[in-house]
Amino acid sequence: MAATTWENDRMVIRGPRRARSGPTVFGATRPVLARLTAAAMAALGVLLVAQAATGGPGGNVARMLRDLHFYVPSAAPGTVVLAGAAFLLVGRGLWLRRSNARWVALALLAADTLAAVRSGPGALPGLGAVLLAGLVVVTGGEYDVPRAHDVTPAFAKLLALTAAVDLVAGTVLVALVRAVPRPYAHPTTVGWVVIDGLTGRHAGLYGVALGERWLLPLLTAAGGLTLFVLLAALLAVPTAPLDGTRPRRSLAKLLSDRRDGDTLDPFVLRTDKLHYLATPVSSGDSGTSGGDPAVVGYRPIFGVALASGRPLGARAAAGEALAGYLDHCRRHGWRPCIIGLDEEAAGICRGLGMHTICIGDEAVLDVEGFRLDVPSMRNVRQAVKRSHNFGVSTAILREGDLSEELRHQLVAVSGAGRGTVPERGFSMGLGEPFDGSFPDCVVAVAFAADGPAIGFQRYGPCKGGAALSLDVMRRVPGSPNGVNERLISDVVGWARDHGVEEVSLNFAAFRALIDLGPDRNQLQRLEYWLVHRLDRWVKVESLYRFNAKFRPRWFPRYAAFGSYTDLGWVGLAALTAEFSLRVDRFSVRSTPDWLPALGHSS
Repeated sequence: MAATTWENDRMVIRGPRRARSGPTVFGATRPVLARLTAAAMAALGVLLVAQAATGGPGGNVARMLRDLHFYVPSAAPGTVVLAGAAFLLVGRGLWLRRSNARWVALALLAADTLAAVRSGPGALPGLGAVLLAGLVVVTGGEYDVPRAHDVTPAFAKLLALTAAVDLVAGTVLVALVRAVPRPYAHPTTVGWVVIDGLTGRHAGLYGVALGERWLLPLLTAAGGLTLFVLLAALLAVPTAPLDGTRPRRSLAKLLSDRRDGDTLDPFVLRTDKLHYLATPVSSGDSGTSGGDPAVVGYRPIFGVALASGRPLGARAAAGEALAGYLDHCRRHGWRPCIIGLDEEAAGICRGLGMHTICIGDEAVLDVEGFRLDVPSMRNVRQAVKRSHNFGVSTAILREGDLSEELRHQLVAVSGAGRGTVPERGFSMGLGEPFDGSFPDCVVAVAFAADGPAIGFQRYGPCKGGAALSLDVMRRVPGSPNGVNERLISDVVGWARDHGVEEVSLNFAAFRALIDLGPDRNQLQRLEYWLVHRLDRWVKVESLYRFNAKFRPRWFPRYAAFGSYTDLGWVGLAALTAEFSLRVDRFSVRSTPDWLPALGHSS
């Protein structure tokens, strides 16, 4: 079956993908043999480190390496450790199918073989390296994760930078040696001493006083860090550019307006997201479409392809889209992660072999059933009344209809309300407001009694106009309490008049944990204590309390990921995306001149 994909804004028709089983070599399929080769490289690295730890070339580990026909270096333990670390890192790169790891592995094995040949005539120790290099060549097609397009110039710059830093730092350290007479007076000698130290050798470090034996371990540690940085840069997964996606973005916008969509669909349109297009697969030889297109919005961060929400498009196409997205991640060497999934999409991900965890609940208001004149809404009703008493007025407009003056006022309100915190949001955020990217958004604005804007909320339309989803909610410090409650109440009233059926509010993380109250067990008490303490910086509990005042319906949201071993990277990528986004050029952080005149308590 052929499939259509987008590459660099051009549609490409791909032929059938080759079967992953492949031909057999020595009775094993190529993928299995590639995994065994990667494991052997990593094991060789572990054995080299163990050799240094067990007393050098004369130990039991060295005899094991000789029995396996590998060259056993007689260098200093520090050098052996660095060599072992290099083999271990490259073995990991082979395991993750990095194409660059193949060439680095061949270079390391060639160096091992050359060292064995130079060790003496008729020596067999290098035979193991030759056989392992042959396996790397035979399984070369399995290391199909492409290299980063700019890895060569970036690696060259990094190599020059680290070499300069290491030499300067090493020279300074050597200058601190207080041995008398000074053993390293000549610059050439100092240079060789630094190189010996960085590579773990100790031959040149003669004359160092006993109390200054710290020099060799410190220099070797610096050399190890340099080795790690260089190999990590050389074996890094490719990063995708955040441009060249306009054709897919246009299709994504069309798909996000489906009646059977999701309240998180608008946030797939963020300008800092790439769009994986799962196009219909051709049916037989007729070339007819076999299904509806679907789009997954994602962003590569730290080797994690972080996506949010269910795929845009028909619900029936979600399974094929998610399966294609996982294959897309596999081909690029990215760890897949999708956050903000609903129950149905989370079930599809579990069927595809992913793990899922519930990360919180989305608060959704039913427009038809929302009323302020009931006892359970007393707190909201009082807050709304308080805003009326302060003379606050509101207006609800489309973002594209905002006047230039009002837009600049709202940008100033956004900057003043946010303070020094960067614009946040990834799974439930459109990015910096009022940059012209989303003219269809609904903007509710609150004005002070004397005229200027003091707060706003922006909502993205979704579900074919049947729902609104809250993107950002801001008010200036010093504005009256109750402004946010007033705006939400007025938005629900506007939605009722315009045929909108539901309004999605903020996402509440750890809702179940907070709701447990005194029924929490010991571990849950500790978790709640951490959440409560972190609320000062990350408004988790206070945001949930605010949402709960409106008596919403709660819809659980899930995160799906490939492996529990990826959780560290997945968590780092998710936190980076949610809390460290770029600041738009229209952002205004200074306090407007008219703010001090408000004189209201926050």
